[in-house]
Amino acid sequence: MAKQCKVLLLKDIEHVGRSGDISLVKPGYARNFLFPKKSAVIANKQACNMQAKLQEERAKQADVDKEQSEAVASRVDGITITTKVKIGDEGTMYGSVGAVDIVKLLDQEGLGIEKHNIILAHPIKKTGVYSIALRFKEGVEASFNLKVLSEDAEEETVEAETDENRSESDE
Repeated sequence: MAKQCKVLLLKDIEHVGRSGDISLVKPGYARNFLFPKKSAVIANKQACNMQAKLQEERAKQADVDKEQSEAVASRVDGITITTKVKIGDEGTMYGSVGAVDIVKLLDQEGLGIEKHNIILAHPIKKTGVYSIALRFKEGVEASFNLKVLSEDAEEETVEAETDENRSESDE
């Protein structure tokens, strides 16, 4: 069985722990990643004395992170974003819509959301309306709707809406 090393985390490390936590990690991970980046120290008596201070700072940071996450989530929650994709003769999409594409669409809307916030099991490969889940810091969650339309269908839809508006104004 692999030997484990006890470290005190100085920063939040995804999948390892939060600042002020004492975690067990493999010695190579600690030596090659955590220590050079000053993200952790060996958990000895001196480090354990720092733990309370680090946890207190982490609690304050958690409040700030939660507030910011809730602000972004409230702006995103429930909106609908539309994207056009190319469709082949057989009705299949060329390529797919993945997390990177969704980040670009959200940036165009003025919402600064990062790729790791998007929860997408697999890339979208068919047209339709999809509910996209987002997870932010401190467990704040939100979702929005993504409408994936073919370039041809959207043009037809716009023309149909224009025709409807003309017939309503004629009356």
